[in-house]
Amino acid sequence: MSKRLVLFIMTIVSGSVAFMEIRTDLLFGSFLGIVSLIFLFGMMDSIVEEKLATAHLMVGAFIFSIFAFFRILEFASSYLSMVLGEAPREITISDTLLIVAGVLSFLIFLKEVKEFKIT
Repeated sequence: MSKRLVLFIMTIVSGSVAFMEIRTDLLFGSFLGIVSLIFLFGMMDSIVEEKLATAHLMVGAFIFSIFAFFRILEFASSYLSMVLGEAPREITISDTLLIVAGVLSFLIFLKEVKEFKIT
């Protein structure tokens, strides 16, 4: 699969998650929107040089996976708060999409780091 196609898919997925998250958490959704712009600018820079697309893909995938890991930690802490008698946080569609896309973006990051050669 070409890097431009992966960048396009990640732009759509991260933008969709950002749009869904903005309704519940404005700051978190805004940060995810900025990550989708990393993928978008990577698509535009891939016209100039292929390594720029690789760099944008690596950085965007890494940052997106950090946000997904943050959401996983948030759910884990909400289940730990059950000890205090509080109700755990409910999983929404945007949370599920964020976690699944975050895991996939981490795998994309690992693949790109393995293939990346500095010349």
